[in-house]
Amino acid sequence: MSEIDQRDLQAWQVEPLADGFEDRVMAALALDEAASPVEAIPVATTRVRRRRWIAAVAVAASLALAWTLRPGPSLPSGEIVASTAERIVELGPSAHAVAGPGAALRWHGEGQGLHVEQRSGTARYEVVPGTEFWVHTPAATVEVTGTVFTVEVESMTNESRKSPRFLALGAAAVGATALAVVAVHRGEVSVSNGLGEARAAAGQTVTTSDKTKPVLSAASQSAPAAHAEAPRGERPRRDRGKRDAALRQIREALDRRGDEPNSASDPNAADDDGGTQLRAAVDGSLSKDYIRSVIREDLVPLAQECYEDVLATDPKFGGKLVLDFEILGDENVGGIVDGVAPGEGTTIEQPEFVECMSESMMSVVFDPPEGGGVVRVVYPFEFTPG
Repeated sequence: MSEIDQRDLQAWQVEPLADGFEDRVMAALALDEAASPVEAIPVATTRVRRRRWIAAVAVAASLALAWTLRPGPSLPSGEIVASTAERIVELGPSAHAVAGPGAALRWHGEGQGLHVEQRSGTARYEVVPGTEFWVHTPAATVEVTGTVFTVEVESMTNESRKSPRFLALGAAAVGATALAVVAVHRGEVSVSNGLGEARAAAGQTVTTSDKTKPVLSAASQSAPAAHAEAPRGERPRRDRGKRDAALRQIREALDRRGDEPNSASDPNAADDDGGTQLRAAVDGSLSKDYIRSVIREDLVPLAQECYEDVLATDPKFGGKLVLDFEILGDENVGGIVDGVAPGEGTTIEQPEFVECMSESMMSVVFDPPEGGGVVRVVYPFEFTPG
């Protein structure tokens, strides 16, 4: 616009409206909208109603815009690498995993389903029935709709190529770079890759590699049959009164033999895989694999319940809890967990959670150490919110 045009506009004088012009216009509008042509609506009332109507439209438009711009529910995603402790991970509202030392997991939600990429290590999954769930490994994909199963991923080394489960795959596996073993504890899973598919039910195991089709075996060595079909929260637990009575009997038996429950020959002895540390027994022993399997089958579901109770009030709660305890046993009485306490390296200080975990640990049933005696265990857990 030129300076001349601007001056012309500034010089233009707008004539004022005649007195009562606005009222006459509003009255005419009111008469048009009235239900009866005989009775006119007062001008002042019409103004208020029209302003209210305009305000209502504006509010409705604002709400509609806010609803349109409101972000939808965020899909779960995350990544963890378990180092020396088992990590209990909330993958989403309908699934969790217990990642063993060395396990590397990455997960993300997609639509109504959840995808997990497991690159290495061992992880135990518990999925709510009806949930679409996949575990992708370098050797195959595991698909479920609600079950409990364990996936072990192993990179091929000269030593692992000598293992019986690798040799069972035959000559086709010679060039394989990754091995996957899927053990089903409850429900059913489908294991597939580009070479084939195998379906497994509770108590069955599927073994495969990136060069061979999945092979189904009848028996799962990592899922104790006694607990495989036990619903969550109903694993074997020892009643507190019976536990205390059994503990007195075991201590009496140890006293008669002259064993001291607190003695341990090497309190700093670490497990060879950097995981569970088993302190030396007085004169008895328990298999490390057996202790792990009992804890994963019987304690982890209880630990998950403890964790979910805390997450209900603190969604970001997490950290490390090292359980230091003893398994005392007598062949005539059985095995008892005693002396549970947070061990070195614990970062969680929430007293209710620590108490819940300790009480849960003392309710777990173990076989007595071979020959009787005491086995001291240091078992680390890490808890990670989804």
